Amino acid sequence: MKKESFNIEDLIKILDKNKLTEINYEEPNFKITIKKPLEVASQKSVEKIMPKIEKEVKVNTKEILSNSIGRFFYKTSSGDDIISVGDQIKVGQDIGYITTIGVKNHVKATVSGEIEEICLENGGIADYGKVLLKVKSN
Repeated sequence: MKKESFNIEDLIKILDKNKLTEINYEEPNFKITIKKPLEVASQKSVEKIMPKIEKEVKVNTKEILSNSIGRFFYKTSSGDDIISVGDQIKVGQDIGYITTIGVKNHVKATVSGEIEEICLENGGIADYGKVLLKVKSN
């Protein structure tokens, strides 16, 4: 019998494809549960929020999004900043890392410019597509 092996991305794809809100995967020495938050919003509340959001977005502000899930760190283990608001960054530059099940994955800048906002606290939870940084592009 062939043993199937899944990675976290596969589980998330299954979750999304089948429109599930929770998925569990278990092996003898490993167990993971992935939950998707319930989206409960009335049409009227969404319409009230949308104009405010559109006004806040600046034309030359770009977002750097998470391409994995885990905890996002932009400080070293000794507490030194890898990046901070006001720093100039370039495409491909390390801007931090995301740890998932103890594995550290470096996050690289996808745009160049000045960091306007760091959208998560150091060690905050990053999901797929979650905004990590807002950058004023050059």
